[in-house]
Amino acid sequence: MLRFLSINDIARPIAIFIVLVLIRLPFLLSHHHYMDIELQNLLIGESISSGILQYRNVADYISPLSAISFNIIIFLFGKSFLALRVLSILLIFAQAMIFNYGVLRLRILNTQGFMPAAVYIIIASCNIEFMTLSPVLLSTTFILIAIFKTISIILDKNQKETIYTVGIHLSIAVLFYVPVLVYTLPFMLILVAYSHLRIKAYIIFLYGIFFPLLCVAVFFFWNQSLLAISTDVFLHAYSFAKKSELTAIGIATSFSSIVLIAVLGIKKALFTQVYINFQRRSFASFLATLFGFFLLLILSPILDYSLFFLLVPVAAILVSAIFDFEYVKLKKEIAFLLSAITITAGYIYSLYLIYTN
Repeated sequence: MLRFLSINDIARPIAIFIVLVLIRLPFLLSHHHYMDIELQNLLIGESISSGILQYRNVADYISPLSAISFNIIIFLFGKSFLALRVLSILLIFAQAMIFNYGVLRLRILNTQGFMPAAVYIIIASCNIEFMTLSPVLLSTTFILIAIFKTISIILDKNQKETIYTVGIHLSIAVLFYVPVLVYTLPFMLILVAYSHLRIKAYIIFLYGIFFPLLCVAVFFFWNQSLLAISTDVFLHAYSFAKKSELTAIGIATSFSSIVLIAVLGIKKALFTQVYINFQRRSFASFLATLFGFFLLLILSPILDYSLFFLLVPVAAILVSAIFDFEYVKLKKEIAFLLSAITITAGYIYSLYLIYTN
């Protein structure tokens, strides 16, 4: 399997896409079963399609770009749960290709080929709530791009244009899912620690984040709904009053194997001599997003499994590091297959719960 993924040609991404579809096929076929998050998102899109102005005429907590996205889906496909699930497959495949391209272009790992993309789609399929289009999934696309842009800045300290695009991508991520605004802090910390940019560059970074948000605020101000979006979305995004949909058994079955493998990945990536200094800093850039995620868990008013999709990029890079070392090939093959099986087990269990409830 790893030997197959180590070759660069068009057959490998096609095979990865087929595997992704096969993993999600049972969920695609269960169109008569739907999740609350799917129903909620489609209802918001349907309301906007009927001419209701978001936030002023209807109270909801969904971020502006996510609401527009679901509005477009309603316009193109109607109130279709299947459309959400198919689009999530396409988006996760795109994320896997972005992840693979960024890892290879910046030489974060020593491997070549599509092994990182394969790891990404397996981890992105470990829970049932990862199987549908959601604001968190949309937002993660731009956080992933921002991480690679940040690593590019660490590699080349004079990329002022790049630091502006980091801010822009973070801002777009916020407009898809407002609570990820807390990710501004870990990105600032990693830039301060490794880039040694001047104060002017950090001002450009913050400008890139807040200028698009200001433009959105002006739009809603002219539509007399600025106060509504402020209270419905931005103030609701952070609260210590929790509504949790998480269970211990759900977390254990979905994420315990990933956490175990990722911890081993941290040990190999940061505490061995296999990687050079720049590669270790690249791993640290991914790990910095953990700080943002824990802040989000503390401040988010609603805790559900879809939030954990924000951890997919960092988990994917750490798990990929495990298979990036020159172990005996048979051991690597066995480890890769066992990891894929144990991670997919969480998805199978959550699918079972959907069918039995």
